[in-house]
Order: sequence, then structure tokens, then C-alpha cells
Amino acid sequence: DGTAQCFFKDWLVCAMDGTALLTPDTPENAKAFGKPGNDKGEGALPQVRVLGLIECGTRSLFGAGFGGAGGSKAASEQALVKEILPKLGPGQLLLADRNFLGFEMFKSCAATGADLLWRTKSDRNLPVDKVLEDGSYLSHLVEPDTKRKGKKIKVRVIEYTLSHDLETGEKIPDAKQETYRLVTTILDPKAAPAQELGALYAERWENENLFGEIKIHQQD
Repeated sequence: DGTAQCFFKDWLVCAMDGTALLTPDTPENAKAFGKPGNDKGEGALPQVRVLGLIECGTRSLFGAGFGGAGGSKAASEQALVKEILPKLGPGQLLLADRNFLGFEMFKSCAATGADLLWRTKSDRNLPVDKVLEDGSYLSHLVEPDTKRKGKKIKVRVIEYTLSHDLETGEKIPDAKQETYRLVTTILDPKAAPAQELGALYAERWENENLFGEIKIHQQD
């Protein structure tokens, strides 16, 4: 119906993503956060890197990590994940984009008890261990730099191509159709069928909607 989902089955649907916020141009802010720049020099204002953790249905921001965004103070979104780990726990389903999927990060977030549904890059090696009844398959993440002989995390992989817009139902032109690969800790297809998880992943954009509200409508 076009509305965001608070819950999927018994899971509270959450998402994490990052953005940057402008701060006043003071020496203190410049020292603390840095000024992002390019080959032409520094930007005009210091910026704060923010990793936000939200409830998708309500767009409530209930966890955040903060760091610099420029120069030697620059912090990546991935580096800020550790700051939101205390806010994760059983009963949550955490959505995240393909830039977050790494062995240690996935392991750390899963260790909180939350279930995960993260997109993965197209070139990631995810061997097919077992094909499941809904078309998804069991696979595993392997500890890096171990020649695939290190520790493993068992996951389930869901692959699909969006042919129709989820909100309008209109067909997406073939040239604009995008293939998605999702990795989840929910291994039982009966508990969470692949088609339903594929549709649910679109809720991740509620994070972008919240950032838009803050940056466009709430900031002076």
C-alpha cells in the first residue's frame, strides 16, 4: 500500500546508512571534523559524518555514530558501525546496502542477536551450498586472507531482478532493470520467503527519506 513497514513477521524492521551534515565554519569544528575537499582545495564548511540507525516504519532515529568527514579526520560509514552495535538486539531485522558487507562487520552485527538482510556486491564470491525450495540458496562468508580456509558464517542468498516498480506496479524498462543479491542470517525459507524479503529490502530507503527530512526541512 506504499506505507513503510514497522514489522516483518515478528521482526522490527530497521536500517542503517550514512550521510554528512554541514556545521558552522568555526575553528573548533574544522579541527574536530575537517573540511571535505577535492583537487581544487578544501570545501567551505566542516562536515560531520553520521551513521544513522532507524526504525523503518516510524523513521525514528534510535542510534547514531559520528565522525569527521574531511582530511585526516575523515571517518568511513563502516568505521562508525561499532557505535550503533549497543542498539542492536534480538527481534530486529537490520537492512543495509552493499558497502557494509564484510566478514567482521557482518559477524559483529549478527553477534548482537539481530537478524541481517544486507545487499552484496555483484562480484562477491558466494558459493551455492544448497538450493532451497523458494529459489534462494545457502552459502557462506569466509574469513578474509585465509585462502578460503578460515572461519565461515553460514548465510542464505536471495537473487532477483526488479521488473516492476514496487509502489506503482508499472513495468521498469529492460535497460533500467537492476539485479539484486541479498545475504541474510534467516536461513529458513518458510520463516521468511525469498520473494517477501526481496520486497522488504526496499524499506532501506526510509533511511534516505529521514536524512532528507533532517537536511532539507529541519535544518536552518
